[in-house]
Amino acid sequence: MNSIISDNIVDEEGTDEELSERIEQLEALRRRQLDLNKADRADLDQLYFLSSFQIEQFLYHREKVGAFTSVYELQGISGFDLGTIQAVLPFVKVSEALTPEFAMMVKEGKGYVMGSYFRQLEEKRGFKIDEPSRSRYLGTADKFRLRLRQEYRKQYYLTFNAAKDAGEPFFKLAQRYGFDYNSGSLLIRDNGIFKRIIVGDYHIQFGQGLAIWTGGQFGRGNPVLQVANIGAGIRQHSGMRESGFLRGMAFTAEKGRFKFTPYAAFNELTGTLRFKGDTLVVSSINGSGLHRTPSEQRNRKTVKQWLYGLNSEYEMKSLRLGLNYLSTHFKDYFSPAERDYNAYRFRGRQLQQTGAYAHFTWRNVFTFGESAHSFNSGWAHAYGAIASLSPKLSTSIAYRNYQRDYHQFYAKGYGRLSSLGNEEGIYLGLLYRLSRNWEWATSFDVHRFP
Repeated sequence: MNSIISDNIVDEEGTDEELSERIEQLEALRRRQLDLNKADRADLDQLYFLSSFQIEQFLYHREKVGAFTSVYELQGISGFDLGTIQAVLPFVKVSEALTPEFAMMVKEGKGYVMGSYFRQLEEKRGFKIDEPSRSRYLGTADKFRLRLRQEYRKQYYLTFNAAKDAGEPFFKLAQRYGFDYNSGSLLIRDNGIFKRIIVGDYHIQFGQGLAIWTGGQFGRGNPVLQVANIGAGIRQHSGMRESGFLRGMAFTAEKGRFKFTPYAAFNELTGTLRFKGDTLVVSSINGSGLHRTPSEQRNRKTVKQWLYGLNSEYEMKSLRLGLNYLSTHFKDYFSPAERDYNAYRFRGRQLQQTGAYAHFTWRNVFTFGESAHSFNSGWAHAYGAIASLSPKLSTSIAYRNYQRDYHQFYAKGYGRLSSLGNEEGIYLGLLYRLSRNWEWATSFDVHRFP
């Protein structure tokens, strides 16, 4: 399972925590298994080694051919090679009959608690400093992780995480209640018109990620497939990464061919506040999640951020259209340091963004695109296509243009820079399967940073 995930990492940031989260989710999925006749896009997106093209081809095949009678019918889907099918099989099933209600009673209420402890044997220099005037670690070298999961009738999912990093205080100073990091959420599925309701910490992913995309990017390791995303909507934040998620409430309501997802969040971020004249401003935000030293303790939860938005989608057979609106507010004025590399960054208390995206599948060709705009500043565009020209040959082409003054705080798209902006490029990918054991892949990416 580790190799499946590590082979499909694109976003290396926070890899250890992301790997832990993905392994846990895949293990839970292996135990309950997805029904191929009921799984939707959000379900299939949990299989991180599947690309957006493969997911669309799966749904297209099921719509045209009808219900699966065996998992081995996956061999007939365009884009599913032997390696992909072997990776998918442990996580899927085809239900032969509905489980009787009395049998469901036996299976209700599954859950577990898991804890872990780490400590580096060699003592770091930060633990040896006793002088109050110097930067030093205020806590012990112990590192704790605690996970709690509870599932009820495959409709209610409760998660809770707690963590203490090496060097962080425990039951004292800013962590007087114990762990430095506490995270939890409740997910309710398929409750009337509400497909998903999440209260607590969550991720949100739509379109190509140009307006909003939180959480890691997995399942895009293939050089032909890595240029396209397919948003899974909202999902619980169940990992140990201490930043990059939203804390609040979101739900998805479905009526006919339309889906609506309103969301709101209040985040207390670690950041640096300084005076600019007589005004207190936010000069930087730190997403490391570490609060070990006196300065890190002072900066903990100092940046107050409110966020709300709305996504709407229309879906008809192979066509999917979506609109995004997102507004981000800060209590204190956001003003990065006056440096050349910050010349085009956002400054202010409120950032508004909007965007539109589309996916369309025609036979063995999957096309995708999104355009996003930050009010009073720049644009971001990403468009492309993936085609399975034959059972052995696949190709892709994608164009991106992220203007230097496009502003965002929670966006991820395909590109060479760590932050989305100031980049234009065109990408070509080709994959040829020589045999079951051998394949040849190449990619060509021309890009520039204006």
